[in-house]
Amino acid sequence: MCGTGKTWNADCRNRRIYIKWETVELVRSFDPVLVIAGSENGVPLATHLADELGLPGNPWKNIDKMINEEALEFCRENGFTTAADVVATRL
Repeated sequence: MCGTGKTWNADCRNRRIYIKWETVELVRSFDPVLVIAGSENGVPLATHLADELGLPGNPWKNIDKMINEEALEFCRENGFTTAADVVATRL
């Protein structure tokens, strides 16, 4: 992970992610209490925003573990307890 002043970028499961610092500052201006990903694809962005803004959630250093679908499926298939997928319709 590295910030370049204007853009924050990181490798996430061999995908390059670019987030403008302006995005972080815009979200900060709303004084959020949490960040929720709207879909699986939004997990890296939500994780970075929460981490950067000091909000509750998993730290960015855990992102590869959080989105490792193969590991999650292995756990489910072998009887390990895993978090359920939830569709939130309201806060």
